[in-house]
Amino acid sequence: AAEMWRVVYWLHGMNLENMINQSLATESWTLAGIGYAIKAYDWDMLTKLHGELPMKQAFEPGRLSHDYDYQDEVYTQVREWAKTAIEYLEMDDQSGMEGSLKEADLMYGGKKDKWIKFAHSVIVRNLASLTNKNNFASDYAQDLITHAEAAMTINADNATIAMPGGAGEAQFSSYNNCWGVYRGTTS
Repeated sequence: AAEMWRVVYWLHGMNLENMINQSLATESWTLAGIGYAIKAYDWDMLTKLHGELPMKQAFEPGRLSHDYDYQDEVYTQVREWAKTAIEYLEMDDQSGMEGSLKEADLMYGGKKDKWIKFAHSVIVRNLASLTNKNNFASDYAQDLITHAEAAMTINADNATIAMPGGAGEAQFSSYNNCWGVYRGTTS
């Protein structure tokens, strides 16, 4: 749970916010959509682990203390971010980033249809955790069904990152085992 806190507030944190903002500024809709999908996933996982947490004030510059937001507010915002991701991913992207996303996107290789399914799946996971609520059938069930029809359905849609290894010829040294001779971590 602490690692997810670190991911949302530190590792992704402002890096993800900057990626989204810069993508919007350059009309790189696909990258903005990917950013929102990751953001929705991150915050959904974090609130499920921690409940209430600072969301609205999370990245305000100069702030040294934060008010906590209730979990239901975070849940609602997660769905909004995922829906925003879908909107951007469905837009025609003329930014010319498709080629670089094929190489840089280690999860889906820039395939927008897979990211759209991922975002729908985030909404499904979010709503599925509300099934014990008294108002689930009236307020959430139909939305869950609608998004489930567009979510991941086969193993090829799974959000995975292949680590091919490759010894000295690996694209990134982190592809190799930490204890192996190609990482420079042994003495």
